[in-house]
Amino acid sequence: MAGDDAMTTFARAAIGGLALAATLGFQASAADYRLPAPPPLEGPRPLVSELGAGWYLRGDIGYAVAVDPSVTLTQPLLGLRTPYTNEKIDPGFTIGGGFGYKFLNWLRADVTADYRLDTDFSGALGPFPQRATLSGWTTLGNVYLDLGSWYGISPYIGAGAGVAQVQLRDYFDNLTGVGTGTDKWSFAWALMGGVAVQVSPGFSLDLGYRYLSIANTDLNLIAGVMVNAKDLASHEFRIGVRYMIE
Repeated sequence: MAGDDAMTTFARAAIGGLALAATLGFQASAADYRLPAPPPLEGPRPLVSELGAGWYLRGDIGYAVAVDPSVTLTQPLLGLRTPYTNEKIDPGFTIGGGFGYKFLNWLRADVTADYRLDTDFSGALGPFPQRATLSGWTTLGNVYLDLGSWYGISPYIGAGAGVAQVQLRDYFDNLTGVGTGTDKWSFAWALMGGVAVQVSPGFSLDLGYRYLSIANTDLNLIAGVMVNAKDLASHEFRIGVRYMIE
């Protein structure tokens, strides 16, 4: 009997020990287990991220030297055409801006609008001097090839097409004393080249040249009298800035 009691006591002790060990192990496992922390709350996404990277803004000023134009005074109803002599458009300044998108490291495009500030036109019809003030808008869609980058300097070439408004004001004929003005929109195209110099991340200085050509333009002076301007073109030397919207 004593042996049975000892065995019973031992069995109880063993079962109690196993139960205690199981309980402690479960508690340790429960203590070690941690629920994963919730992900941080995200604020509103910036508009630029929604639009995508690659957009940029630009601003430019320029100095335009006009190619001597071919200008004719026409009277269509009478079938008369009188060419001007000594036609000249003085150099002048331009100012403009635009926005664009960089598709690849070597390909980008933009839309630009430039205003040609007032400049003087002069010429003669026979012995009679003529003069006027010219200005106008140019709006172009442009495509560029960026030719690489060395030490932050990136050369490029490009081409563009769009429309140009030629504004003629204060036309004065020394013979008739006519003083009037008019404007006309015409097709325009351009070729350009230059270099971009990176000043800081996302900010570049643009030093460029643009050849701008405007298609034949008929400007109504008075009823039945028109000024036909051909080969309205200019060499433009431009400086601007480009800002990448990151």
